Amino acid sequence: MRGMRALVEEYRANLKAVIVLDGSGTDHVTTKALASRRLEVTVSGPGGHSWSDFGMVNPINAIVRTAVRFINTKVPATPRTTFNLGRLRAARR
Repeated sequence: MRGMRALVEEYRANLKAVIVLDGSGTDHVTTKALASRRLEVTVSGPGGHSWSDFGMVNPINAIVRTAVRFINTKVPATPRTTFNLGRLRAARR
């Protein structure tokens, strides 16, 4: 998705229309697909090193506990619904 967005942004002035073919194989063309919503969440707080800060409130632990609650959420059968938790990372302040 990011690649096509970058191409469209780069050549927007020269484009009249764009058709994007994407999928998991080349045997067929998908004409309908799921919508996508992407969110970025930043959690900050104390904590840090697993040894010297053990027992201190830790943002990664809070994210993991939240993620477990999220993935245990019941989703409707229709419309078909799915989700993905893509990346967790810690940054030193």
